[in-house]
Amino acid sequence: MPQSSMLSSDELDAMLSYLRMSSAPAHAIRRMHHKASGSQSRRELLMARYGQIFQGSIVDLHQSGDAPAPAKSYAQIDALACLQKMPQTLTWYAQQGIPSEVAAATLSDLEIWMHDYFRQSGQWGLTEAAWVAMGFACKVFRLGRLQFEPATFDTSMFVETAPFPLTHGDLVLNVHIPACGPMSPKACDDSFRRATQFFNRYFAGRSFKAFVCSSWLLDQQLTEYLAEDTNIVHFLRRFEPLVLKDNSDAQTIQRVFGQYPINLDQAPRDTTLRRIVIKHIQNGGQWRMGSGYMLCPND
Repeated sequence: MPQSSMLSSDELDAMLSYLRMSSAPAHAIRRMHHKASGSQSRRELLMARYGQIFQGSIVDLHQSGDAPAPAKSYAQIDALACLQKMPQTLTWYAQQGIPSEVAAATLSDLEIWMHDYFRQSGQWGLTEAAWVAMGFACKVFRLGRLQFEPATFDTSMFVETAPFPLTHGDLVLNVHIPACGPMSPKACDDSFRRATQFFNRYFAGRSFKAFVCSSWLLDQQLTEYLAEDTNIVHFLRRFEPLVLKDNSDAQTIQRVFGQYPINLDQAPRDTTLRRIVIKHIQNGGQWRMGSGYMLCPND
């Protein structure tokens, strides 16, 4: 059932408390809510964005640098629009018997991306609403360090350089890596273990064949620069490589430097990873999206 009216102030406070959101972004959301409460046009914009976000017709702000002013202003209201969905999200979790800890961890992605927007703009907002909405729509679940998305395998995304044990339409679990600190081998082991248990229990009618991850972190070129015992190399070695047709370096640059495109001559060189990325490009190389699969345990 669609959310037809704004959350009340008390309902909003309850949602923010549930998420244990830190004070600065929570205060910003309360300000957004207060402004929308006192303005019919802002309320209408909020509910319009809610509909667009959860019906899949959202404007991608990262691809709309020349968008008109109203589109750019969406970043300030989209965080609140995502929270409009939260009462329904929590009802679904309760109906499925899924622990509230999983809901809170999954929905914490909202704050992660609000911090990302703050680092780029100095303001609290959200440009990744289409992705964050996946958690609020119960399509992605955070289980420990990693996130998992039930999906079907799409062979059209890959170049088949060698036979692999996945066919078009196989049920898989897409693996996503939230930007929230180190991903130690132990933490990732725990996530994959928890994912196996979670989907066997709560998606018992579906048989997932493999974990599939597509990320700049799976670019095999990273092994030319990083030691085998680093977290990144340990993670990518878990997966049998797949070759994506999309060879863009956009995600690498965006994740390492916080923006894309970037002037490499002026780019910071304050971390090993940033120096590696710059060196590779200056030597004539191009970073790529990597991908790979790991078969699910039979039991």
